[in-house]
Amino acid sequence: MLFRLFFPKIIKDNTEEKLLKIVIVLEEEKRIFGVYPTVLNDIIRNNPLRKNITKDAFNFDIQYQLIANGERYVLFSVGKDGVPNSKDDIVIK
Repeated sequence: MLFRLFFPKIIKDNTEEKLLKIVIVLEEEKRIFGVYPTVLNDIIRNNPLRKNITKDAFNFDIQYQLIANGERYVLFSVGKDGVPNSKDDIVIK
């Protein structure tokens, strides 16, 4: 019974952790190359440790979009329902 109550929180926490790791990688990319990558999969860079970094805990692709002429980005998980811009999205602000 307790497992069912806490499982959604564990999945959400895992996705939030992954989003934070991606933010760190994106900022490192910006520091090294002077720009953010145009697509999120570019951060994998043949690194086997990053093989699944662009998937959330629900196995959906993490959403990434450059904004403000590439100076900023939007990064979020579509959550359990797989639908962007819905109430279960997981967004790092």
